[in-house]
Amino acid sequence: MSVSEPTLETVRAYLLAQANSALRRPGMHGGEIAVRLYLDAVAVACGTEQAWAADMDNLRERGGSNGVGVTGALATVLGNGTEDAMASVYADLAYSRNWLHLDHRLPADDYDAMRDGIAATCRTGASWSHLRERFGEPSILFGGTNPHYPKTLGYASDRPQDPLICFHLWNDFGIHPEPVLVAVRRAHPSAAFRDAFTFASVGRP
Repeated sequence: MSVSEPTLETVRAYLLAQANSALRRPGMHGGEIAVRLYLDAVAVACGTEQAWAADMDNLRERGGSNGVGVTGALATVLGNGTEDAMASVYADLAYSRNWLHLDHRLPADDYDAMRDGIAATCRTGASWSHLRERFGEPSILFGGTNPHYPKTLGYASDRPQDPLICFHLWNDFGIHPEPVLVAVRRAHPSAAFRDAFTFASVGRP
């Protein structure tokens, strides 16, 4: 019995699924190298290699990637380059290309209230449970659900043009009962990478 060749759409769907799995749990897939390879492959399958390369060039020019990748750039901004935070930076770019699979989107009014309250949230501080109680479950979770380790909560608006709002949470085994807010990031394609962050007053490693 002959076996039919997979269609381009089948290959594209497979690569998108793998890329999204790597973005959500980068540590289980090989870290930044795996995330980058999957997204590069998605770009090929979608016929957008040049546009994706331009996205990566833009990220480097804005300071979002250096000689050791996005992880290195995050280390200069946050003091560490956790895999969840790294994945969320790549997810910003994937989101802008409609590659990111979300669990849900926030109504525009809720997103606006979250965006407008970033400074206040960072000033007062927040924990993982506090953020979920206030804003609901994230549109996408980067990192696992184990409370002993860092994670990033990404929230998307039902207006596709709005960037993700990412809450970077830090913990280490035995330090806090659950992850605490380090910074909030709302990316802009023409702004310096560091300028996308609003830092929390407590919780930094």
